[in-house]
Order: sequence, then C-alpha cells, then structure tokens
Amino acid sequence: MQGTFANAPARVLLRLYSEFVIEARKDMGDETTQATPVDILAPRLKDLYTNKEMTAIFTLPFEELCLKENWSAPWDAND
Repeated sequence: MQGTFANAPARVLLRLYSEFVIEARKDMGDETTQATPVDILAPRLKDLYTNKEMTAIFTLPFEELCLKENWSAPWDAND
C-alpha cells in the first residue's frame, strides 16, 4: 500500500506485489516455500524470460530497482 500511495512506478509495484504474495503464502502455512518473485508472476508475464528488463524487475536487489526506476521508497526516507 505504501508503494501505491507514494506513486511507485509500475515495475516497482510488480516487485512489491510479488513479494507480498510470497509473504502471504508463508503466513498461510508454507513457511519453507522456495517460491521466488519470478515464480509468482511468470504465468502472467509472457515476456518475462525473453526481456532482460522484465527479468531485472525481479532479480535486481530492491534498492537497485528503485534507483533504476528513479523512485525512493517512503519507508527509507530520513525524516
């Protein structure tokens, strides 16, 4: 929700959504899941494995993705 309220770019929102789904999966009983963000969205993104920029959304460290998308996470702000 914080990403949405802070106008996160679509690529950052995709990453946040996939990580949310993984955490929800863990919370519902599969704490040892080996699923990755790529596994979560691969069925929905037809160019995930053929477009390096799409793959980078899910494989770059989150901080690097934010820098690449020119977006600052609100929870990293120094107040």
